Amino acid sequence: MNPGKKDNQFERIMSLTQVIRYPDHRIYTFGDTDFSYKIISSDQVGGSTVRSGKLKCKTPVIVVPETFMETFQGFSPEAVDFARRKYGDLVSKVQILGYQFTHTLESENPYSENARQVVERVEREIFESKSDIALLVSPNDLWEIALVKIILDVLRKSAHGNFEDLRERGFFLSEDEKRENEIEILFSEAINDKHYVNELAERLREYNLFEKYEDRFFQLFKKY
Repeated sequence: MNPGKKDNQFERIMSLTQVIRYPDHRIYTFGDTDFSYKIISSDQVGGSTVRSGKLKCKTPVIVVPETFMETFQGFSPEAVDFARRKYGDLVSKVQILGYQFTHTLESENPYSENARQVVERVEREIFESKSDIALLVSPNDLWEIALVKIILDVLRKSAHGNFEDLRERGFFLSEDEKRENEIEILFSEAINDKHYVNELAERLREYNLFEKYEDRFFQLFKKY
């Protein structure tokens, strides 16, 4: 497929995909996140098709352009290309989050009713059952690309909270900062428990930090 035709298809997705309902919860920073979805599309004879399935977000793997096909499993090459072209900036900003997305299509059912009628009924069913299901309307020939769009829309909404979670866990610290944090923790433990003194000494030598902390280290022995 030539690039111009792809660009036209991707613009159709951006303009014609309608998200009726997003999942209630954001993508979790630690552990897997599961979403159920329904996509409703008009067919060529005035009816519609309802596709249902599951999306799973797994962590952690490193997300870079070279590994997009590994990052999006169960999606068509066109859907992966859409992610690369239209959301490359987003993915590059959240490489550290290391998401891996898996798609499983569970059912595909035709209806004689038009898409608007089916959307109203399905939306009512989701509301009454209090289900956490994403609901979309998309062109029938590009429904799978619409799935990538909603995944990355949810990822965009989740990213700030995910970064805060990682920052609190020290994921953005340099190796030197992580080592110094470890040394500080060992010092605080050694003050109250002499059994930590040997471990502290080993870490100081391993990290070549003994000279920096030498005076403070020997101050510990005055306590015992």
